Amino acid sequence: MPIRRHDKKEGNYCQLMQLRRVDVERLRGWLSRRQNWLSHDIQDEMLQIMALDVIRKIVDRIKSN
Repeated sequence: MPIRRHDKKEGNYCQLMQLRRVDVERLRGWLSRRQNWLSHDIQDEMLQIMALDVIRKIVDRIKSN
């Protein structure tokens, strides 16, 4: 699935962030303070943060077994 579309507001990344801002208060605050959170650099950084979080959770699960 493509992350970005020609219209940034219709892309999967944007839709995911809009969905998650409903139940993640810190994300809601961060998005409301940013004017250009749809820029490619910010999207890449956010995706990297999310990927690292998933990796940390996997490692924690492996360590706990």
